[in-house]
Order: sequence, then C-alpha cells, then structure tokens
Amino acid sequence: MDSNAAAGAGGSPTPDVSALTLAGLSQRCAEETRRWTQRLEATLQYCYELFRRAIALHDQEAWELVLSQYQRLMQSWVSRHPQFVATGETVDYFVNGACAKLWVRITPERFNNFPDVRSILRYLQMCLHSAVTDYMRQHNIVTVEFGEESLAEERVMAVADTSGQSTIRTEFWEAVNARLKDTRERLVIRGLFVYGMKPAELLARHPRVFRDVKEIYSIRENVVDRLARDPQLKAFADKDEAEQAQ
Repeated sequence: MDSNAAAGAGGSPTPDVSALTLAGLSQRCAEETRRWTQRLEATLQYCYELFRRAIALHDQEAWELVLSQYQRLMQSWVSRHPQFVATGETVDYFVNGACAKLWVRITPERFNNFPDVRSILRYLQMCLHSAVTDYMRQHNIVTVEFGEESLAEERVMAVADTSGQSTIRTEFWEAVNARLKDTRERLVIRGLFVYGMKPAELLARHPRVFRDVKEIYSIRENVVDRLARDPQLKAFADKDEAEQAQ
C-alpha cells in the first residue's frame, strides 16, 4: 500500500465511530485496509479515528495500534528511498525516527489540518524522507545515488504494487534488503541486480567504497550463496514462479 491509496474520510468522527473501543477500531481499521488492498470500497474512517485518538488525544495505546497497522507500509517506503543504502542503518531506525518527528510536529491543535488518512500518510512519508536526509547530513555521508535510475525505480515500484505478482517480487526484494549486512553488500546487490550495472561500472561509480573489481565479484558470490540457502527467500521465489505459471 502507498500513500495515494490510503484515502479516508476526515472531519469529526461520527458518534458510532467515536464510541468504539480501541480494540474495535483496530479491528475495523484492519478490515478497511484489507478491503482497500482488494480494490473494494473503503472510506478508512475507522483508521482516521485511530489516528485522531493517537495524535489529537495523545492516546499512547492508540498510537501503538497505528504503528502496528502502518509499520509495514513505512518500512517499504524506507527501503525504497534512494539514499537508504548509503546510511548503513536498519529500516526500523528510520521508521522510528519518522514517527518521532510526526509525533512532535503534528500537535493536537494542528490535527484538524489533516482532514483524512491520505493527508496524514503523506506527511508521514515526508517525515521518513527527512529522517534519512538528516542522517546523511549529520554523519557527513556523501550521497550515494544512481542518478535518474533511482527515480525510475521509484516509478517501477509504484507500478509494481498494482498487481499481486509484482507485490510478491516487491516483498522479495524487501526481504533481500533486510538480509544484507552493510552498505557494500547493498550497493553490489542493488547495482548489479536492480540496475544491471557491470562490476567495473560499479567500481567507477564508487571508487572509495571498493578496492577493485575482484572485491565486487567476491561480495556478489558470498551474498548470492548466503541468500540462496535462505528458506524464506526460496519460498518467495517458488511463489513467484507459481504465479507466472497461472
């Protein structure tokens, strides 16, 4: 799911919504999200009410439920950020940072400026971007990007979310990224397998990261061998092959 998809009805909650317990709201929010992912009608009014209680009322339990509901979405945003691989940090590090920014910046008085779930998630996505770029600046990290290819990947990933088969591949690459140990592994896998670069091209783009082409080949072989033995990744691959066969 992306921010453009999570459009919910805003405004003041109706009495039946505001009277629900947090457990009831959480259950209905999950159902609304499930309906949306199946391309069925969903206003997401229950999700909006969950946000309202978490932010406008500073209800900590509601906030925990919001995080549980949207954690996977936020993780996918971070993993797709073109500068994420250069940080060497975990996805959850930036998810936590972005949530902290949102908690501070959207005060109860400002909550009415966000009329629906879409507007809140857009702001949250901006907080995630800010968390990554702030980290880069604070640690004096030279931006490691692949130029226009980064923008192209963002477009491809957005299109990929429109089909079940592509969603499997998106989840597969997110799982792969979570298993990479450091920036060098991320650059090798992303450069060679996502952008189709040759090892010599990767070395020319990052001469301060790699000693020579042999090191790139070695990293590639070690990572591929390690990932090939991972049962969860093998399950993703088998599921993708089954989808293609249908």
